[in-house]
Amino acid sequence: MSVLKSIKFRLTLWYLIAIVVLLVLFGTVAYYLLSRNLYKNLDESLRARVIELEGSIKIEGSRVQFEQKVNELVMIYDADGALMQRLGPNVEFENIDKTVREALFGKSSFVSASTPNGPAVRLYASPFNVDSRTRVAIVVGRLPNDILSVLAIFRMVILNSSLLLVVLAGAGGLFLADRTLKPVERITDIARGIGESDLSRRIDVESEDELGRLAETLNGMIARLEEAFQKQR
Repeated sequence: MSVLKSIKFRLTLWYLIAIVVLLVLFGTVAYYLLSRNLYKNLDESLRARVIELEGSIKIEGSRVQFEQKVNELVMIYDADGALMQRLGPNVEFENIDKTVREALFGKSSFVSASTPNGPAVRLYASPFNVDSRTRVAIVVGRLPNDILSVLAIFRMVILNSSLLLVVLAGAGGLFLADRTLKPVERITDIARGIGESDLSRRIDVESEDELGRLAETLNGMIARLEEAFQKQR
């Protein structure tokens, strides 16, 4: 009998498929939750930083000053959306015009802004009222390098753990399938050895499960055949 057609192989295959599906679901959900929480913490830190900067900023005409030292990327846009001041690395962004306009209209928002030569930068844009008639937009950005590193490590751990678990599950599945189907092989060998001249043999019934009922059924059939042959003789 072909190995691919054996019940043992099919049981193990379905067992491995179920394990792989569960691992994929678990890994996907865990990765999503971890990524969401990490970016949520980053967003909260950006929001808190903007609040700090709003308390130390001084704008006089086109001149912008901060009372505290600024190490990260900070950009100030005037009411027309023109860049007034930039602190930090000189990075060009491709998709922040809409975010700046929303901030000038009074709506704070987060955006992952793509750059031509590097990873996307997480930005937070917030409106700041200089006076009753003048509003500017404050944009603070940080690279999510730490988040990307943690997610990369997490992917590697999940992948290696999943491969190891699949190998162990395959070996364990073969062992369990072989042990479970061992009585079937014994029943097959005994039934094959019973012939017309030796109908007195019976299959040992060692359990009360489905295999035990199968053995009892075969014993009943052999007993009826033995009785029929005796009547013929």
